[in-house]
Amino acid sequence: MAKLKTASLLIVMTMLFSGITGCGRDNYIKFDGYYSNQQHHNGVPIFFRFYPDGTVTASLPAIANGAIQFTPNQLDKNNTKECTIRGKYVLNKNNVTFRLVDSNGTADFSGEFNKRAITLKSHSNINGKDSVTTYEFMRGNHG
Repeated sequence: MAKLKTASLLIVMTMLFSGITGCGRDNYIKFDGYYSNQQHHNGVPIFFRFYPDGTVTASLPAIANGAIQFTPNQLDKNNTKECTIRGKYVLNKNNVTFRLVDSNGTADFSGEFNKRAITLKSHSNINGKDSVTTYEFMRGNHG
């Protein structure tokens, strides 16, 4: 009986580590850049950055003369002078939920990462508006 339990345990461990179980979808969250809707925005560009420690930061940069005024420092969680919108995210496979907080109030987000983007449903607790937006990943060396 002990040999059967040991053999069963080895089979299960082999399946888990080799991805045969079918549960092993790739984790698509990326930490070496940021996510942005700047290519498809309808007036309000938003940038997000996710950190491995569970922190998420966001920036709503100004638009001057039709150009988005954004620097990656605005998403640096350690730069409290420029980064004022932040929160903590919970990741379950490729599904994410988080709440962002700034001096105006909060907004709740939930969505799913794919290979090149994240699609987020959002609810503003400031003005009550809901939206669904896709944010493309932009690789960047910052913060």
